[in-house]
Amino acid sequence: MQRFNCLNAMMSMMLLMAVAVLAGCATGSGGITLKDDSFKVKNANVALLPPRLALGSNTGIVIGIEHKAKDVIYNELTIRTTSNWIAPDDAVSKIQDANVLTEYEAFLDGYVRTGIPSKDKLAKIGKAIGSDYIALATISHQVSGRIGMGGYRQAGMSLQVLSVNNGKLVLEVSGDADCGSGAYDVGADALINQAAKQAISYYPELKVVK
Repeated sequence: MQRFNCLNAMMSMMLLMAVAVLAGCATGSGGITLKDDSFKVKNANVALLPPRLALGSNTGIVIGIEHKAKDVIYNELTIRTTSNWIAPDDAVSKIQDANVLTEYEAFLDGYVRTGIPSKDKLAKIGKAIGSDYIALATISHQVSGRIGMGGYRQAGMSLQVLSVNNGKLVLEVSGDADCGSGAYDVGADALINQAAKQAISYYPELKVVK
């Protein structure tokens, strides 16, 4: 009887811990912030460029973590959305082959500083890749305090789609996820991936995935 009671107590403890972990790491908010009527989502040819880490993001994560998330973002977009996607690695190879890397770097730098896409540079990049639209994914990551000692981890992602033809931003979706410290913390990789999936869940005309 004593052994049975101990087993019951252990099972109850494990259940409480599982509930605590689920409650301690919750998906935050998200949504679609912009949708231009000119953007016909279904079958649109979109090149996903390598994700970037947002300025001001906490540096307590490994440099290059944004590139580790690119496969998750690309796979999720391919599986969930009705647009046709060019993978980041393929887009980069075409940019290098067409010798427009300088224009690509200048485009990103100018867009980050001003928020205004260069129509001329965007057209050259789109022509090199062979796509009508360019998608930019920006990842953010913040930690308050020290993880494991009352710290708190938050991650977010925004996905912007720009038209190569007119240089306009035609779609933007965003999502975030947060997680408590200690036993509840799932780490930066998992949380960034969760935020990316949250953002993509707001992409228009999603496929029904069984």
